[in-house]
Amino acid sequence: MMINTYLNAIKLGLLVLLAGLAQGCTVYWSGMVDNKSGANITVTGKGPDATTWQVNADEEVKITWKYKCLEVAEAGTSYYFDARNPPKEARKMTGITYTIYTLYRDQQMYYVMEGGNPQALPVLDSCPAA
Repeated sequence: MMINTYLNAIKLGLLVLLAGLAQGCTVYWSGMVDNKSGANITVTGKGPDATTWQVNADEEVKITWKYKCLEVAEAGTSYYFDARNPPKEARKMTGITYTIYTLYRDQQMYYVMEGGNPQALPVLDSCPAA
């Protein structure tokens, strides 16, 4: 009887661990876009469920960081940035999730690294099809 209880506890623990790992693979980070460009911009996360955020000049907006590509439209021109692999130094632990801070200025988006040092997101010609 004691062995069955112990085995059931182990099975339950493994199930919780596997569920946590599966969830860990699909966790969407939160993110912030700090627009220091002096112009209003539109940020679109490109994917099957694209989402768009309006970010006014000198405004900071929270976004969901689940996209592989971000499109930034400024004054009728679009710029594309690879958002797949935020550097570890750009990830800030907030509770049980990570927050990625980005800074946009002069038609370039940057990760804000530890210590406040910006690192440019890779520029793309366009966002690849999702």
